[in-house]
Amino acid sequence: MKRVLLYLPATVMFILSSVALAACGSDDNNAENPPASTQAAKRTGGAAVRATEGEWKVAALPASATSGPVKFTVSNQGKEEHEFVVLRTDRRAADLGKGKEAAEPGNVGEIEDIEPGHVLSKTIRLQPGHYALICNLPGHYKAGMYTDFQVR
Repeated sequence: MKRVLLYLPATVMFILSSVALAACGSDDNNAENPPASTQAAKRTGGAAVRATEGEWKVAALPASATSGPVKFTVSNQGKEEHEFVVLRTDRRAADLGKGKEAAEPGNVGEIEDIEPGHVLSKTIRLQPGHYALICNLPGHYKAGMYTDFQVR
């Protein structure tokens, strides 16, 4: 019984050391299988942005990208049809319109007719500057469906 007690602390230390080393090691799985957004960026030669829309919001991750081709993958998580419009503008996304729709003079691309539960993608070549990402269906912009986006 005394021998078992002598080896117990050493065994516990060995197990804890092994767990600690495993936690600190490299994550080879991520190196071989990068996230889908990284894979998409490599295929398009540019950045990948995942956007979500729903009643009544637009969100983009990341909220910025480098100039060049940017692949927007837009998921409609709402219960109504939406669209995704990319506007190059010096104005904040919240300051583009006062009526049911926003003005679209800086429109550089859009994805129309995104049905509830669907995901659509489009690659748009963007120059450095400020952009607004909006849903501009009647009443949707006014309800808060916009966000700011920066290109470096």
